[in-house]
Formats: sequence, C-alpha cells, structure tokens
Amino acid sequence: MHMEKDIQGVIVPLITPLKDDTTVDTAGLAALVDYVVEGGVDSLFILGTTGEGPCLTSQTKYDMIVQTARQLNGRKKNVVGITDSSPEESIKWSRLAADHGADAVILAPPSYFPYTQDELTRYVRYVARHSPLPVILYNIPRLTKTTFGKEVIENLLNEKEIIGFKDSSRDGNYFKEIVQVIKKTRPDWTILTGAEEMLVESMEIGADGGVLGGANLFPSLLHDFYQAIVHRDEQMTSMLGRVLSDCRRIYAKGRGSTSSIQVIKYILEQAGICRCTMTLPFQELGIDARSEVMGIVANHFSIKGNGIFKR
Repeated sequence: MHMEKDIQGVIVPLITPLKDDTTVDTAGLAALVDYVVEGGVDSLFILGTTGEGPCLTSQTKYDMIVQTARQLNGRKKNVVGITDSSPEESIKWSRLAADHGADAVILAPPSYFPYTQDELTRYVRYVARHSPLPVILYNIPRLTKTTFGKEVIENLLNEKEIIGFKDSSRDGNYFKEIVQVIKKTRPDWTILTGAEEMLVESMEIGADGGVLGGANLFPSLLHDFYQAIVHRDEQMTSMLGRVLSDCRRIYAKGRGSTSSIQVIKYILEQAGICRCTMTLPFQELGIDARSEVMGIVANHFSIKGNGIFKR
C-alpha cells in the first residue's frame, strides 16, 4: 500500500512546552518527547501550528530545535517548521535544523501578504534550492491566506529538494486533485493530511499518514489507528475511530484560533508531563472548560500524574 518513505505514518506536531511565554520548559519538553516516542509515533514535527511556531521568539525556536534533537537522540525522524515571511530567515532556520540533525523541514506559504501563485512558486523554489534539508510543503490556507494551487505543485514537482506535501485545508476534493498530480510525476513524495478526522479517507486516496495534533495526548491510540488502516482491519479502524471522534470534541473547548493547543497543553499538565503556559497574547484553557474537557477524556483514558493511559 505504501512505498517506504522517510517520513510517513503518525507525525506528531509537537506543542512547545513553556515556563513563561518565552522560555522553553526543558524538563517538560524532555518528558513530552519521551512520552510520544514511547507511544509509537513515527516522527516529530516542531515549530508548526500546534507548536505556536509563528509566535515564538528566535531564542525559543532555537532552544526547541536544540533541546528536541538532544532528547530525541535519533530515536525517531525529526522535522522542523521553517516558515517565515523572509525566505532568508526560512533558510537560516533550515541550516540550524540541519546543524542539529533534523531529517527534513516543513514550509508553508508566508502569512501577511496573500501571494500570487507565481510568487508562491518563486518563494518555495528559492528556499528549497538553498535549504540543506529536504522540504515538505504545507498547505494551510485558513491561516496563511494562500493556497498551493495545482499549477504551483506542478511547477515544483521537478525540484529534487522537495520530498512531500502536507494538506490541512480539510477540502477532500482539493486533496484528491493534488494527490493525483503528485502521484503521476513524483510517487516518491510523502503525502500527509493534517486533519485527523480525514485520516482514513486521505489514506484511501493515497496519503502516507498524517500530522495529528492528538498524538501529543494519545500517541499509542493514533499509532494503533494508523496500523489498523494500513492493514485494512476495518473492525479495529472503526472501533478506534469512534474513540478518537468522541475525544475530538475537546479541541473546541478553548478560546479562539488556538483553542486546540490550549486543550492539549492543559491535559498534558494534568498528566504531569509539562506546563500549560501559552505564548502571549493567548491564555490557558478557561476554568469553565476544564472539567468538561477532562470529563470527555475520562470516558476513554485515565489521566494520572505520570501520563495518559487507555482504560
């Protein structure tokens, strides 16, 4: 069903554990890295959306790259988000990631100016050609205002430095069209969905896995879910899918666009893994939502001071 690709399966977009809004919670990060690795994720992806990447100081990003690599110690693939409005900054982050043993980088369209498709092609081509690490493209138009259109992907298929595509648009028709374009010319590209609720259908269309925020909390459940899909175990896929679908109700309980991050960080703090501090101006999960979130999770898991365990 899948070519052996460097980066596939369950990729966890790691949250950034913080002591205060600019300081990495080093002990928390170490505990979180061990927790997701032992839970069976295939790769870590830092400084992405779930990692509050665009909101972090340069020092915080630097510390995340260095400390994650140190704690991971080559146990799993390590991918770093390098999106920046300045292509030179993106290249700088790719070099730093390479210096600390990362396996690949992820690049979304820069936010602020909505790019034309031609401008987007030029931006990506420039970064990819100067990046010491292979590049995975990341489509998330809700946050960047710019979509990787079919013609951009077609224009970039001959760039040997680009090795994959991740889609968080939640648009099934778009995803299907882009997958067809990629498969025709670059079957070696890794194709990922960023939408956990679409993992089954995305893999049926040809995805190699997903970048799944829930893997911060439920890494072993998502590992088992992915394996069930790969092995076409419909009974197991359906059973685990129901648990995940019920748990996904928690992500809407926070406030604003960082709602799911607030929820993930709160549960991880309750599990004794890391603090729930957010970057400014975002706030921690509201008091009123906390018991509701814990109630939903408690239907399927027990949360103790040293982790989250399946019931």
